[in-house]
Amino acid sequence: MGEADGTRFSWESGARILVRGAQYELVNRLGRSAMSEVWLASVSAGGLSQDVVLKSRLEDPGEQQPQIDEEWEIGRRLHHDNIVKTYALEQIWDRRCLVLEYVDGRSLKELLAQPRKEKSVGEKIACHVVAAVADALEYAHNLTDSDGQAVGIVHRDVKPSNIMVSWRGQVKLLDFGVAKSRLDGREETAMGKTKGTCGYQSPEQLREERLDGRSDLFSLGIVLVELLTGKRP
Repeated sequence: MGEADGTRFSWESGARILVRGAQYELVNRLGRSAMSEVWLASVSAGGLSQDVVLKSRLEDPGEQQPQIDEEWEIGRRLHHDNIVKTYALEQIWDRRCLVLEYVDGRSLKELLAQPRKEKSVGEKIACHVVAAVADALEYAHNLTDSDGQAVGIVHRDVKPSNIMVSWRGQVKLLDFGVAKSRLDGREETAMGKTKGTCGYQSPEQLREERLDGRSDLFSLGIVLVELLTGKRP
């Protein structure tokens, strides 16, 4: 794959590639971790264009496809106003990428890092954000398949950097990359491979015990304390 003129595609700002009739142009890299890389991109198709997020996994190539496919299987089922939308799973040059909704705003982590007179972000903002995330989690925890069976989704990584607040005040929970469910055998985690971020994990998660939605609520409680006091308990 490459641009329409046949030039080689590379992962850098301004690069363009045509995928199934849609042209993606990379705008800038939003972040990179040991597990994934995230880009802001503009996609154009049928005379219309919009900003999206491209998320690709960076693990061993032998494991990359199953990991990103599993995240797609969860994300494509989630349709809630407070959860970032998952639009598609595409092969973009040498990577399988999730095409995600772009939220024009800031993460809670960025908001907490802003200099302010008070350590907290304020009770009204804290309650607004946490109530919205709780609503999103309730939806995800109770999601069922076409047969009425519980999908069993647990996010497992509820933390400030995974919660976005748009400039209009809309709250969005993102990154179900380490979520567990009964889809594709992700219901349990192998021993010694705890998923999530240590400072926000429930005791059950740290002990690698069987989890349900209550683990996410514990993590959300830590986020609430941090929003109200300016520091984690």
